Amino acid sequence: MLAFIFSEQGWISLAAAGLAAMFLMRTVVYRRFRRPTAKPNMTAEAVAQIARIEQRLVDLEVRLHDYERDIQAGTSTRLQHLELLIADADRVSEQLSRSLNQATELGFTAVRIGDAADYSRSREERELKLAGYSDEQVKKLLGEDEHDSDNGLSRAA
Repeated sequence: MLAFIFSEQGWISLAAAGLAAMFLMRTVVYRRFRRPTAKPNMTAEAVAQIARIEQRLVDLEVRLHDYERDIQAGTSTRLQHLELLIADADRVSEQLSRSLNQATELGFTAVRIGDAADYSRSREERELKLAGYSDEQVKKLLGEDEHDSDNGLSRAA
């Protein structure tokens, strides 16, 4: 119960219920204390005006209830969508973990992302490394004499 109250949907529902309660209490108080009793000197226009005001209050209460339902539906839809996204992210995370384990079993080393040396390398060199070429093969393909790098995806000997 407390988890629902402290959630976003709970706060919205609580606020909508509070607004509905305030309008209902206002209506009851208005009808009980402010509503003039029908007196013989009360004109038909005044009675009609009171009836219009009461009907307007009822209409506002209905609109408030509809608005609360719309908000609840929207938040529950977003919540369901977020739960689906979280489940998809969990599946992808598990799949990536399995793929990494399989690559490790096959003898591939992991690519370290974020090294300063990675950013200074040429784009071609990074792409060749990611394609699976060893350091020596990359040097030969690019025509470089010497390059010290042990990052990348390469077969373990």
